[in-house]
Amino acid sequence: QTNYLKNAALHLVDLKKTAPHIIDQSSFLILLEALYHANKLPTLLSQFIDKEIPSKYKTIDVYNILIKSYCQYDIDNVIDIVIDKIMKKQKVQATCKSYNLIINAHLKNDNLKKEKQILKIVIKRKVNVDDFTFAPFLSYAKKSNDINLFNQYLNLFEQMNVPKTSFIKKLENQMLAKL
Repeated sequence: QTNYLKNAALHLVDLKKTAPHIIDQSSFLILLEALYHANKLPTLLSQFIDKEIPSKYKTIDVYNILIKSYCQYDIDNVIDIVIDKIMKKQKVQATCKSYNLIINAHLKNDNLKKEKQILKIVIKRKVNVDDFTFAPFLSYAKKSNDINLFNQYLNLFEQMNVPKTSFIKKLENQMLAKL
């Protein structure tokens, strides 16, 4: 698998030189996803993005793949390294999905304290959030049977004008049923 990916990367780099009109953004996204799934270190992905991907293709989708990679190897520094340095340098704005990737990575590690810190950053930076941003927090409160914590998150969710999806309504009904 590694040789295949290496050959694909080399082929893409060659195509970029010989027939750049053939390559589009989706080519780079597919390759980056493949490199990510091959567990390539985020620093290697970052170097590849820097050197091989033309500026016009350096979109949020490219950087979200890099965020996923950093979440595997250096989760505590992903905001500092990817969002505040690399993306800022490229003038690419992090989206709700970018932060959701980080929150969910912390959720997998059961690190609610860090998730809360990220939520504070999201609120401070006025990122438009969605139900996927709050779902991990509401799920945690439900799992721990903490109705007060659940209501705090739900109130914050409502203050930020995020529409309640069927998933959030289901969680809310399950918590109400416990009363």
